[in-house]
Amino acid sequence: NEVFELKTIPFLGRDVSVILQNANGPCPLLAIANVLLLRNTIRLPATCVEVTRTIHVQQILSIVAEHMLDANKETKQPRDLLDKDQEMRIETIRRNISDAISILPKLLTGVDVNPRFATCRAFEFTDEVAIFDLLDISLFHGWIYDSRSEEAKCIGNMSYNQLVERIINWDVRGEQQKQQDQNQEGQDGRDIVIIRDFLEESSSQLTTEGLFALQEEMKESELAVFFRNNHFSTIFKYQNQLHLLMTDSGYKEMVECWETLTDVSGNNQFSTIFERHDAGNNNNKQLADLPMTSGLTQSAYKDMNRADVDTADFALALQLQEEEVIYGEQEAMKEQQRRREREIQLQRQRERE
Repeated sequence: NEVFELKTIPFLGRDVSVILQNANGPCPLLAIANVLLLRNTIRLPATCVEVTRTIHVQQILSIVAEHMLDANKETKQPRDLLDKDQEMRIETIRRNISDAISILPKLLTGVDVNPRFATCRAFEFTDEVAIFDLLDISLFHGWIYDSRSEEAKCIGNMSYNQLVERIINWDVRGEQQKQQDQNQEGQDGRDIVIIRDFLEESSSQLTTEGLFALQEEMKESELAVFFRNNHFSTIFKYQNQLHLLMTDSGYKEMVECWETLTDVSGNNQFSTIFERHDAGNNNNKQLADLPMTSGLTQSAYKDMNRADVDTADFALALQLQEEEVIYGEQEAMKEQQRRREREIQLQRQRERE
């Protein structure tokens, strides 16, 4: 029964109503919907935009499902016009769409996402992840190791869940079993230390290598979804900078609606507007480099005039609040890992008994 507020923002020459997230909103669904809204491939009901300024979660699900069907119109071709290979391919797409629509409601409670650390597009394949493919929306993360490092050698193509499983299996091994092969024991022990250090040092789930990879992988003006710390955000690459759409309801009254993603430590800036301008040819619209960053970092904050202080205070407070949320999400993941370790240890104890 959730209802979400709307916020109208300027984007590439038009006003777009994006969907804001409350404290426990379904961020995967909202991130997907906002990508489609900014692409101008879906529209919200006029009553929602012009009257209530809110939208019901079931309306969002229906709009996304309808778009999924429209985006794959080739599946509606009459069978008598298809050859055997085309028919098999279209039947597979139809089946995938049907499966995806049936699991769309899972986006309301979260998505089972298991990143791998070699590239920013690498995730374990699940039904939920397949939804992004069917909607033609790229899913990225920035949790990547240095390809020349020791982490790369011992982690390879393993996923996050596989790393946690390996650590747990190591911890619950009996001492006698560990001593059976001293040589193998030494290598396993070193790998576990490397894995633990990597997970601890990159607990923010964003690395410098990840930022570089995102810059390389994302196309100019691409809209996609970014995963970090169990949260999904709308990400936009504009003039070689990465920007995250700020959809928390606490940002509703702020003029700024984007946050630049330039620093793994969170020392980012807020952005205001992306706009098109006519470069003298109506058939050749280009993106204009308008002044857009408000510069609300702590260093720039000191140089602002008195009239801007209230805005800066509010922006800085929201940034600190966001950092607290990220810290809380990291602690929640650590607690989830500890619970999983305890469950496996109890299970092993029962098996020995």
